[in-house]
Amino acid sequence: MTIAQQLSAHVAGATYNALPATAVRAAKTSLLDTLAVSVAARNAPGVKEVFSLAFTDGGRPASSLWTRGERVPPRAAAFANSFLASALDFDSLHQEGVAHADIVIVPSAVATGEDVRISGRELVTAIALGDDVLCRLCRSTRGNTGWFYTSLYGPVASAAVVASLLGGGAHAIESAMGIGSMSASGTQQPAVERSMGKRMQGALAAGAGVAAGYLGVKGLDGPHEFVEGRFGLYAMCEKGDAGAITRDLGTVYENGRIGYKLYPSCQCNHAAIEGMLLLKAKHGLSVQNVKAVEVAVSFYMHRLVGAAFDPGVNPQVAAQFSIQYSIAAVLLHGRLSVKEISAASAVEPGIREITRRVSVVIDPEYRNNYAPARLKVIKTDGTVIEHTVAAYRGSEELPLGNADMKEKLSACIEAAGAPAGAAKVDDLFDAVMNIEDTRDVALFTSHFIGRCLA
Repeated sequence: MTIAQQLSAHVAGATYNALPATAVRAAKTSLLDTLAVSVAARNAPGVKEVFSLAFTDGGRPASSLWTRGERVPPRAAAFANSFLASALDFDSLHQEGVAHADIVIVPSAVATGEDVRISGRELVTAIALGDDVLCRLCRSTRGNTGWFYTSLYGPVASAAVVASLLGGGAHAIESAMGIGSMSASGTQQPAVERSMGKRMQGALAAGAGVAAGYLGVKGLDGPHEFVEGRFGLYAMCEKGDAGAITRDLGTVYENGRIGYKLYPSCQCNHAAIEGMLLLKAKHGLSVQNVKAVEVAVSFYMHRLVGAAFDPGVNPQVAAQFSIQYSIAAVLLHGRLSVKEISAASAVEPGIREITRRVSVVIDPEYRNNYAPARLKVIKTDGTVIEHTVAAYRGSEELPLGNADMKEKLSACIEAAGAPAGAAKVDDLFDAVMNIEDTRDVALFTSHFIGRCLA
């Protein structure tokens, strides 16, 4: 059997009752996290323009634009909501696969689910399956030569869950995945350039996947050996290990390994952020008593976040992809929240001078993508303090708990300019964790977003 045949059979045959408890729990957490960070990003740069395009293009009012009242066709909704979910770089990550699966799968599944009025159980199943497929595809390719795996494989996984939600069997799902593979694209160049294009890549994948899913169910098909074929993604993009895709398929769900962020910043910054927060609290560090900070990271981390900080034309993106800015913000404000990565904070007087005290170097012995990070702080009195962060909260090694997720939800609601009392947060959290009782996802989404912003 081809890889596509095995994946399509996996998606077609899965049921909510057969999912492991860990996969169900992770799917609900992914839904909660993706909706929360989308709410926080309602006013982020680029969101107004993307939503305007989706709305003015018109079409059948089937699926909701999150944080807005309008409804648009499913493909447009998936694109716009994916952009929203990725705008603050606050979204989740599967570390081994370097996969931002939720920004593709959750908007695709919700947009399609609202169109055909699926239940909460069907949505949970779709998210678990889509995340599983996308993370498996991404983790099979490990060259890290510069491809953005989320958008390379995102249209394939999105197409699979969309076709499944539309009632397609294994053949229709396989056909949809093949069509989705033809939209495979995306590199790390937008991130390196601190371009607004960074937050578009998942959106393009989601939109393409939704289109592929609908077309696959209508009987169209694409290539079937799109991974391992003569001109498949392994041959044309990066080599991979097909065994990593199909190993334990159907028994182990990779969505259970997705981690959720505490900071709205590129994952490559998180070990350094956590280390600086710890040192600041322990040693009373401040802008006044710190002369210099050296951060040692891996080559991969340096490639994405090690360049000198320059707010440029996209100051928020520049802040999200800079270790220097992350360290400076922690020194200046004692935290790194949505406010600290706003465009206004990124250009506030004095921040550039603090970033120039921070140097980022490569330690050739560090080979991982996100940790460790070694901090060396030189105080104005000559004192030297060193600390290494091997694992940070939100990573697979130190996963977030319910209290952490509630705290993040609260912070996201407040970042959107709405009040976030404990009772409100508890109600919203419980609504997602009991979504299997929901009969109509369209009503659930409207209620959740509306309650967040009320």
